[in-house]
Amino acid sequence: MHDQDLERDEGGAARAARQSLERSELDLMAAWVAGDRKAGNLLVRTYLKPVTRFFQAKVHDTTRVEQLVSDFLEELTKAPKKVHTTVRAYIFGVAKFTLFRHYRERHHNLEDPMDSTLIALDTNESSFIANQRVETRLVLRAMRKLELRRAMALEMHYFEGMSGREIAEILGEPEGTVRGLLRLGLVELQREIVAQERDPQVLAASQTTHTWLKGLIRYIESLRLKRT
Repeated sequence: MHDQDLERDEGGAARAARQSLERSELDLMAAWVAGDRKAGNLLVRTYLKPVTRFFQAKVHDTTRVEQLVSDFLEELTKAPKKVHTTVRAYIFGVAKFTLFRHYRERHHNLEDPMDSTLIALDTNESSFIANQRVETRLVLRAMRKLELRRAMALEMHYFEGMSGREIAEILGEPEGTVRGLLRLGLVELQREIVAQERDPQVLAASQTTHTWLKGLIRYIESLRLKRT
C-alpha cells in the first residue's frame, strides 16, 4: 500500500460532495458551540447509528452497548468541541474515549487498550457480528484478533472511508504511523482470514494480496451500502 492509498479513490464530483459535507458539519458544530441546540441535535442524529455500530462490533452485551451510547452522548455534550480535522473524526474520537474508559473499568490492570485485542477485551462475540453475512462476518471475526490500534485503523479507513489525517486524530498517532498500521494490519488480517476460511473458492481468491484486498474492499463496500 502506497502513501497515496490512504486517500480514497474519489472522482471530482464525489470529492466535492464530501468536502461540502465536511464544511456543512463544521458550520453545524460552530452553531452548536454558539448555543444552537438544533444544530447539535442534527449532528447527533447523523452519527448516532455509526457510533452505535462502533460499540456493537466491540462489546457483546447489548445492555452495556446501550449504556455506552448514553455515556457517549453525555460526553459529547460536555467535551470541548475543538475540531482539528473533521467533525466525523472528532465524534469518533469521543466514541473511542468512551469505549476505552469502559475497557479500563472492566480491566483494572489495563494500561493501554490499544496494546490488546478485541477478543481479549471482550471474549464473547456480539450478535452484531454473528448476524452479518458470511464474508463480512469472516472479516470482523479476524479483526477481533488484531492489535486494537491496527484493527481500528482498518475499520476507520475501509469501513468508514476516513482519510489518514482523520485516523491519526482518532488514534492519537502520526499519519505516517497510521500508514504502517494499515499495511501491517492488512497482512495480519489476510493471515487470519485464510486461517479461518475452509472454502476452497474463497481461499483461491485469497492467494495474492492484490486479489484478496480487492475482495475485502468489495465486502466492506457492501456493508457500507447496507448501513445507509
